[in-house]
Amino acid sequence: MMNDNYEKVCLITGAGAIENAWQPIIRILEPDYKFDFDIDSCNCFLASLVYGLRAVALDESPTSKQHLELMLRDYHLIKSELCRSLIFAEKQKEIFVREQFYQILDKFIFKKHIKAVQITTNWDRVIDNAVNYYGHSTESGTIGRVETFHLHGSILNPKTLYLPSEIGKEPYRSKDESEQLVKNHSSVFHAVSKCNRTILYGISLDPLDAELSQILALGWGSINTKEIIVINPDYKRVTKRIKLFLKDDNIKVSAYLPGDLEKELEV
Repeated sequence: MMNDNYEKVCLITGAGAIENAWQPIIRILEPDYKFDFDIDSCNCFLASLVYGLRAVALDESPTSKQHLELMLRDYHLIKSELCRSLIFAEKQKEIFVREQFYQILDKFIFKKHIKAVQITTNWDRVIDNAVNYYGHSTESGTIGRVETFHLHGSILNPKTLYLPSEIGKEPYRSKDESEQLVKNHSSVFHAVSKCNRTILYGISLDPLDAELSQILALGWGSINTKEIIVINPDYKRVTKRIKLFLKDDNIKVSAYLPGDLEKELEV
């Protein structure tokens, strides 16, 4: 029988949890756009694509509808190509979890008194597979399989992919698409709100993704939230962003460096 006296923990991960996370994306963009892409320029380019879609979708001029159709064709093609590249990278083990990730699982997740859920902004399935394979192989006694929510979509369905700066309700989305994304966000909110502790690893709450910060802030407004842990080399910036959204001063915010989980840092 399951013990009701377990602690509920939410593990939130982003691209920083994955080695070479952006390389499959750079590989898709560079040949077509003849530019030496890095992480920052990838984010800038994809966000500008989203801005262009919004502007044209809201334009009421006679040629805007045709223009939007052409832009959406490119938009869906890019997302399909990104998925193809990420699937290949997974199979070739070009992208994989960082070594410190397993130490995080040992310290915060795979304990007999913990029930965990995972949220990731990553499109790939590397994190999902690593968590559950490792949990099974260690026989740690964690309660059940760790469910994973892909907040920004998954390579299993290119249409679900979020590009940088996108939000659920975009003027170029169909009503059905928007409603499905809102349901996904609601699931994430409820998962966070039920947890006593949230751990953020490899994610910075970047201003390009203000929607994520708002969803987490709503979840952290629950009476269940007791502590938020940041594991990040740039922990001061991330913890400050978290405190900006917290309404309860009694919620503890703590931090660790990825390579040193024994020393809790002052924030």
